[in-house]
Amino acid sequence: YDDGNTMRPQGLVITDQGNPMPTSKEVREQAIRFRNAIAPSWSPDGKWIAYILNDISSSGVYIVSPDRKEKYKVYQPKGALTMLTVTPGWSPDSKWLTFCTDNGEVLIADITGSQVKTVVGPGQNIAAAWSK
Repeated sequence: YDDGNTMRPQGLVITDQGNPMPTSKEVREQAIRFRNAIAPSWSPDGKWIAYILNDISSSGVYIVSPDRKEKYKVYQPKGALTMLTVTPGWSPDSKWLTFCTDNGEVLIADITGSQVKTVVGPGQNIAAAWSK
């Protein structure tokens, strides 16, 4: 949500099937709750939405349940690295994510964040995707 007015928050807004047209107040409240969340991506099984949070204090890859009740950090870059603002890619079984850091590393991580592996880089990689 970003209407170009700097007084309004920018963030992730998830609408419910039963209420596909939320009020402006509902949109603002969600945008504030998920401030600076960008590049959302639904998991193939529909249970999670992955997104990038790319602010100075908490850059990383996160997942949230569609009802917004569960939210987890999957990966946080170390040091001065930040996340590229490109949509994370999901594995077909919805158990792994792939994403890139600003130094061109491509990483994969399971959705718990306990298994993170660098696939390639650093380099000039800018968009990671999963294929079957």
